[in-house]
Amino acid sequence: MNIAVNTKPHNSPLWLVALSILLPTSFACLATSATNVAIPHISGYFGSTVNEANWIITSYMIANACLILMSGWLENLMGRSLLLKVFITIFTVGSLICAIVPNLNIMVLGRLIQGIGGGPMTPISQSILLAAFPPDKKGIAMSLYGLAVMVFAILGPTFGGFIVDNADWQWIYYVNIPVGILSIALVHANIDDQETRTKIEKPDYPGMIALVLWLLSMQIVLDKGQQYNWFDCAWISWLAGFSACALGFFIVWELENKSPLINLRLFKDKNFFIGTILSASVNMLVFSTIVRLPRFCLFRLRSI
Repeated sequence: MNIAVNTKPHNSPLWLVALSILLPTSFACLATSATNVAIPHISGYFGSTVNEANWIITSYMIANACLILMSGWLENLMGRSLLLKVFITIFTVGSLICAIVPNLNIMVLGRLIQGIGGGPMTPISQSILLAAFPPDKKGIAMSLYGLAVMVFAILGPTFGGFIVDNADWQWIYYVNIPVGILSIALVHANIDDQETRTKIEKPDYPGMIALVLWLLSMQIVLDKGQQYNWFDCAWISWLAGFSACALGFFIVWELENKSPLINLRLFKDKNFFIGTILSASVNMLVFSTIVRLPRFCLFRLRSI
């Protein structure tokens, strides 16, 4: 069932539409990787260990992953323009909290809020670009998207390193505030809502809860497993089993539910399945390198 969305077309130039959506998306990707370099500085600032400070990365990744998977449902619920403005605002507020925090616990909370705000930007930006660009220019749209996301993600460690070497680490988050305010103004002026969107008969709350529990427990196991010697630790073993059960419940529930949070039946399409596997593999390689490379470089510099 579709419902009409009454919005006045802005008829903005394509380059302005692309700028409006790619600016916040780029800085969300930058926030993902720039913090990695600053972890030793942040842990020293708060007087905590590096392992404790790693929750800054973990909290962001958990929130980001959950919201990415929920972005389609949120788009149907709120519409593109409102969704972008709300989540850019959340991302900006999270950045402000990270910049002025008094202790590590509030820092983790700020990163969690920042991850919630940054999550939907990546998938929604693709949707908006494909809808705005004509068929003969969709290749250009995806090229712009890939350029913005990958380049800013790769530049994140360099940007973070430059900041911590020449200023306080808080400026990694301060720079997001004016960008967020500008992005909200650009989205309001240039991004139209979709003409129709699917009406959600009943929110899939069990699916949401199972998704969050699965990703939360899995991320904790992957992040803390090596520190606690993996399955030699009882609570890691129990949490891994809980994660597997939550994943199993989520898959069965989404397949049986008439209004699923995520339509898993799309994976029956061979092209979609192969494309998803390739995209996931590339992102795993890129972001695992981004996370580990700064620490390897730091270790190498200390050994010289």
